[in-house]
Amino acid sequence: MRITKYIILVFILLLWLSSYSQEQKNETQIKGAIFNPEKTPAMFSTAILLNQDSVIIKGVLTGEDGAFVFDKINAGKYFVKVTNIEFKNYVSKPILIKKNDLIALDSIILATNSFKLNAVEIVGRKALVEVHADKTVFNVASSVNASGNNGLELLSKAPGVVVDMDNNIILQGKSGVQIFIDGRPSRLSGKDLTNFLESIRSDNIESIEIITNPSSKYDAEGTGGIINIKLKKNTSLGFNGNIIGSYSKGVLPRSSIGTTLNYSGRKINLFTTLNYSDNHFQTDISESSYQSGYFIDQQSKSETHRKSYNFSGGMDYAINAKQSISMDGRAFINRSDQVLNGSTGIYDSINTEDGEILLSKALDEIPSENYNYNFGYRYTIDSTSNLSADFSLGKYSSTKNTYQPNDYYNNSEDTLLRSVNNQYDANTQIDLWSVMVDYEKRFKKLRCSFSYLF
Repeated sequence: MRITKYIILVFILLLWLSSYSQEQKNETQIKGAIFNPEKTPAMFSTAILLNQDSVIIKGVLTGEDGAFVFDKINAGKYFVKVTNIEFKNYVSKPILIKKNDLIALDSIILATNSFKLNAVEIVGRKALVEVHADKTVFNVASSVNASGNNGLELLSKAPGVVVDMDNNIILQGKSGVQIFIDGRPSRLSGKDLTNFLESIRSDNIESIEIITNPSSKYDAEGTGGIINIKLKKNTSLGFNGNIIGSYSKGVLPRSSIGTTLNYSGRKINLFTTLNYSDNHFQTDISESSYQSGYFIDQQSKSETHRKSYNFSGGMDYAINAKQSISMDGRAFINRSDQVLNGSTGIYDSINTEDGEILLSKALDEIPSENYNYNFGYRYTIDSTSNLSADFSLGKYSSTKNTYQPNDYYNNSEDTLLRSVNNQYDANTQIDLWSVMVDYEKRFKKLRCSFSYLF
């Protein structure tokens, strides 16, 4: 009899554990498929899950079938956003989901980007997206829609890459992404990285390599992978060059002009690029909230004026059929001014007549400079192995001078109660150098790479 009681107790316990496990298990899922206007799968689109506050929850890259899945998400209200460089951005209607719901969205049909061509030129181009064993390559030069963007805007349209509201770069759901330029680390982060990427014109970018699992040949400090931006080099024999400019205007204008000059011979290749951009940005914020018994009503407008000067130049020299050397240098100079005007109402949550109005202003001057010099040696040992050595020297400096006058008025704004003025400076100085030696051996089904960095 006692044994029977124990068996019944164990059985009840197992049932309880099973039901508890089911309650804890989260099978909530949103899935869908993305198609182009011809109703064929829109391969290599980026699907982003946003919550009701437009905060990025997850991001995935679609495959050849255009399908995407977001699983193990919490109950709530969501939006699905889709980006693809060849099509207009898509944002779904609000999606309400409960715990353990399985939601299959209707097929998402992307709309074509409209643009005007003054002339038609038929040329051979690479595929827009190439998938390799170790990386995905986004061939920017193969997309007409990429023109007129800066580097940060272009990254936001690259497959599997998401740029959030604070300009943080997320690669397939992971932060901590390292940005490389022509295979060399930029060593920048935060606002410094944003300013640097916004100073690069998309017309000077050849391709973007997306590397989620970097090999030893890369000096990867982050945990979110590597994005390597490869700048254009003209390989046509003889002397050639071009001048290109752009102008656009929404609320405020932005413009750029640049030139590229190249000389290519049998043994030597010389190249140089010079760009100037003049951009204006405006950001409007309207926000209301309750904090510690007070009702806060904030209205602000920020205007940014940024001038950027970019120069790059270098040389490739073939010593013989197996050996070559390269030298190049880059200079990115930014001059940025920002003016923020804000009006904030601070009221008692019970008696709104008893309150203050804060009229604030922030005046920022943010000059920055980035210089890089590189020397490289390449030796092709045979058809399956090669040796390379690189020396890099870089310097980055940024200064932020901020003045913030704050005036507090009564509720009717006719009496000045007090003034609080703040002023501060923030300086950033980065000096770096590195030497890297890499040996690579390729087998039929295997590639081995040995690197030494100091």
